[in-house]
Amino acid sequence: MQEDTTGGIEYLATVPDLWCAGFLFQKVGKLAATAVGGGFLLLQVASHSGYVQIDWKRVEKDVNKAKRQIKKRANKAAPEINNIIEEVRQ
Repeated sequence: MQEDTTGGIEYLATVPDLWCAGFLFQKVGKLAATAVGGGFLLLQVASHSGYVQIDWKRVEKDVNKAKRQIKKRANKAAPEINNIIEEVRQ
């Protein structure tokens, strides 16, 4: 450790510190990817087995509602940009 000019202590990361951090991030990342992938796989198997049934009409309704809300907020945030986009589309 070295003292800097302001009187505080500056921490110098060493190669072993960085190696340990990289190693831990790698392990945690693999675990997270495995958990997400495994969860997705289990949902697919449950869906195909009939344990999970999706109401596609409701999904479509919710997606359309979200689209409307996003468009409404975008119009409030930057109406001039949306006007340009509409002109380009026509």
